[in-house]
Amino acid sequence: TGTGTTLAGVNGVSGNANADGTNAKFNRPMGITMSDNQVLLVCDYGNKAIRQVSLTAPYTVTTLATLSSYPKAILYYIGADINYIAWYLTEDSASGTQHLCTNNAQ
Repeated sequence: TGTGTTLAGVNGVSGNANADGTNAKFNRPMGITMSDNQVLLVCDYGNKAIRQVSLTAPYTVTTLATLSSYPKAILYYIGADINYIAWYLTEDSASGTQHLCTNNAQ
């Protein structure tokens, strides 16, 4: 087993705040992936958003997109901005139904 390091947010504290490091807040982050330009992309499920975290100090968190449904995973990513997230998985909170979406179907 290994040890982890918190880059952004605080375990057990939810919210929606773009900020540096532990001043940033997420609400039920679900899926992550690495972008081509070396930033971490996070499906912020509770905030219905795709967020990015820079991988160099101060680990700045910004919101790339707010979605109409709950993101669970980024399945395919090309490029350096939200326009190139080609496929992502969402979930309807009431029914639990999952949907495969393209960036054009936000």
